[in-house]
Amino acid sequence: MDFELKTLNLDDATREKCDALLVLIEEGFKPGTDPVSRMAADAIKAKVFEPKPGKSLPSWRPAGVNASRVLLAGCGDASPRRIHAAVHAAVSS
Repeated sequence: MDFELKTLNLDDATREKCDALLVLIEEGFKPGTDPVSRMAADAIKAKVFEPKPGKSLPSWRPAGVNASRVLLAGCGDASPRRIHAAVHAAVSS
C-alpha cells in the first residue's frame, strides 16, 4: 500500500486524484464553496457528524470530488494531540 501525506486546502483536495482522502474537520469549521466543505457542513447541520476527536463519516464517490472515498474525521480544537488522535482513529477504522 502506498500513501502520501499532503497538506491541501479543501478546494485543492477536491481535485486530488486518489483512492482515499482523509479530511480533518475542526470545531468551528467554516465551510467554503467546494464539494468537501458542503458535504461536511451538511453532515454537521444534519447532526450525522461532529467535528470532535474520534468522530468520523465515510463517503463513497461523493459528487464533485476526484477521490473514490472521502473520510471526514473530527479533530476537535486541532491541537497536535487531537490531530494525532483523529488520524489514528481514521486509519484504524
